[in-house]
Amino acid sequence: MQIKLADNQSLKSAATRYGNSIKTYDDGFGPLWVLQNSMGTEGIVRAETWEEAWSIAEDEIFPRASEETLASFEADYGPEWSEDCAWKESYGFSGSGGIYEKDLNGDYLNPLTQQNCEEWGITLEIETEVEPEPVEEFFAWHTSRYTNPNGRCVFSIQGSYFTYSRVSPPLKVAFNRPSHSHFSPQNDDLTLILNP
Repeated sequence: MQIKLADNQSLKSAATRYGNSIKTYDDGFGPLWVLQNSMGTEGIVRAETWEEAWSIAEDEIFPRASEETLASFEADYGPEWSEDCAWKESYGFSGSGGIYEKDLNGDYLNPLTQQNCEEWGITLEIETEVEPEPVEEFFAWHTSRYTNPNGRCVFSIQGSYFTYSRVSPPLKVAFNRPSHSHFSPQNDDLTLILNP
């Protein structure tokens, strides 16, 4: 069965049984595809469809034609070199407009399975993104603030989870949960600091 990654997973790298790096490209979604030629595994692509994977391989996996090779096209294949059958067997145009080299014995793109990885000694590095714990937010505001005859500030605070009034500093507000919150006056505002 073709290897499929979850939405929160990504293909980071791949290597042969000898530790040699294999080119990879992750398009964000879809199963894994393996590009092979007469020399072995050339690359691994993650994409939704075979067509998308092939297009990505043309852009990202196939080797690029060198500057010297590009300069020799007209001499080797004539002025209409891109229409020459021999040229088409050896080269192709990628979707990004570059020119890539083909394997004369053929290039093959197939679904990558776990069995393939075991038989060919391919190791995949797959990263799983861990969703951060949601931060519980509490909303509060003070409705009044004044200084009593003893010179201490008195705050009246209201919010989604409580109504509270107390002399400050410091003002501690307890919730019906394991954590508690501290309110500290800063200028004319209050800063809410949650402590687990």
